[in-house]
Amino acid sequence: MLTRQRRFAASLADPADRRIYRMHMCGLCHTLAGRYGPGSQLLTGYETILLNMLTGAQQPHPPAPVARRCPINPLLKVPANHDAASRFAAAAAVALAHAGFADHVQDSRGRDLGARLVCRALERPRRAAYRDLDALGFDTGVFVRLPAEQGAAEQYDLLDPAAPAARAAAALFAMTAHLAGCPQNAGPLAAAGAAYGAYLYLLDAYHDYARDRARGHYNPLRRFGPAERGGPPG
Repeated sequence: MLTRQRRFAASLADPADRRIYRMHMCGLCHTLAGRYGPGSQLLTGYETILLNMLTGAQQPHPPAPVARRCPINPLLKVPANHDAASRFAAAAAVALAHAGFADHVQDSRGRDLGARLVCRALERPRRAAYRDLDALGFDTGVFVRLPAEQGAAEQYDLLDPAAPAARAAAALFAMTAHLAGCPQNAGPLAAAGAAYGAYLYLLDAYHDYARDRARGHYNPLRRFGPAERGGPPG
């Protein structure tokens, strides 16, 4: 995961863009390791790097980087942001990871042993992340309600299965505006976040389609597959 993100940073043509991206990537990675324990930095992802960057982008002055020892390579010091933006992004990364694996458990009706083990391993970091989100003023009920909302949306064909993910992403994007002291941006960012959350949900379903179909797990795209439409199996 981190290797792909480092490659993405290296692919940015503008040196200033590379510095900004790496500062927020390293800020998120360092905060994850520092607040939620060794191994948590593996939860560094594009989506939560984006949350970190969104908060900083709305502030009148860019965050001042702090030299931090890299959790992956302790011999290396890297510039990283170390502020409310990185704390919010790190807590969101843990909460989203736990919610994602819990969804895999739910979709498999508890048969996905790997997802169950990861959920158990993430339980203590999840509780710490919820405390951090509460302290920042974010409604953690968004994550508490997510499994039930997702289960209901996936059970009834008339409901949009991407809607719960869209609502959660909308709340996360809007929160960056409040952290940056720009509440006027909350509405537009919530709309952008909703679209982004729905897109990520469907992209995840696309990538998991073959595995879910082979295992008999829920996938929102299965209703459009050849066998589900009455045609020959694909």
